[in-house]
Amino acid sequence: MKIKILLGMLFSLAAMTLSGCGGGGGAAPAAPTIVSGVAAKGQFVNGTVQIFAIDSATGDKEATPRRTVTLDPLAPGVYTADISPYTGPVLVEVAGTYKDEATGTEVATTAPLRAAIANASGTVTANVTPLTELAVRNAKKTSGALTAVSINAANANIASLFKVGNITTTKPVDAASAAAATASLVEKEHALVLATVSQLVKNSGNSLDKVLTDLTTDISVSGTTITMADKSIAIFKVALFDFMTGANNKTLITDPNATPVNIGTFKLAHLKIITQGTLPAGAAIGGIDFSFNLPAGVTVSADATTKLVSPGIVVGSGLAAVTGTTSISLATLNGSALRVVLANAQGFGVGEFVNIGCDIPAGTTVPTKATFDTALSLATITVTDLAGATIPGITVTTSTVDIF
Repeated sequence: MKIKILLGMLFSLAAMTLSGCGGGGGAAPAAPTIVSGVAAKGQFVNGTVQIFAIDSATGDKEATPRRTVTLDPLAPGVYTADISPYTGPVLVEVAGTYKDEATGTEVATTAPLRAAIANASGTVTANVTPLTELAVRNAKKTSGALTAVSINAANANIASLFKVGNITTTKPVDAASAAAATASLVEKEHALVLATVSQLVKNSGNSLDKVLTDLTTDISVSGTTITMADKSIAIFKVALFDFMTGANNKTLITDPNATPVNIGTFKLAHLKIITQGTLPAGAAIGGIDFSFNLPAGVTVSADATTKLVSPGIVVGSGLAAVTGTTSISLATLNGSALRVVLANAQGFGVGEFVNIGCDIPAGTTVPTKATFDTALSLATITVTDLAGATIPGITVTTSTVDIF
């Protein structure tokens, strides 16, 4: 009997020992923290990605990145980084060279593009674009620090403002690439907004950083409501139309009235202005100075003190754009009188030479093309050749007027 009891105790002890060796009683290893995504300001052709933890004491990134990786050379813009064992808020920074959607040229970043994630744990997606950069700036502007709460709020607010899906998880698609045609609707709308930012840079003649700084200044948050000043909305709408109707747009969405990314509560009239008449033999237009009164209730975005029209509202186009660098030397709004002075060092012929975005406030009668043409028929205009001599007999009118 004693032998049976002793054997039973030995078998029980052996079973317990084997169970312990099987690992069932130990803690499971923590899942790695993997941050991956696509960097896009147009298609990145090369670049470096740094992942920073957010210091809870300062509300800003740590001094040293948790991981630095390069963009995948075989998959443009793609990156993956293991930042284990860290979990928590992170800031992703990307610097490199990208192909601009609006111009088709390769451009080097002058400052990193950033994206913030409230909680990097397990596998998370952090796409990096001008929209995520705006969100980082908005989080800092609104709360003064990068926290899980401010990051989530800013990411959601910027998505709401520009009427797009999740800005950190929606895959960026190059709106100027063939892939844009078969992208999902959410991806196409996201791509159009990103391309519009590129067009803003082109239209205004400013750097990307300056464009994003100006947008950040004009974006305000009150409670759960985010708004942007009418000035920046008008500039955005002009750029959106210019890209959507241009040759680089491959999304197959060409009507701003057919997409929610046509933001704003007011309508905009996009005027393509052309010259009419006959140039003397061998002559080319080197400069145009014209002014006219806008239709009743219609205005353009301008500084109330200096009267200067906001950059990106009056844009050299058509013949003036393809024959060399066109300088909008002056654009002013004094009351209802809009004056535009344009110069081109190479000279151009008769035809389209400038686009103008006019605000139509709510409650204002929407003017027709004929209304604008009547106003332009009364314009005061001086046209000069490359030597500065006046060219007589040249008038201005619209080729198209689009309302959206």
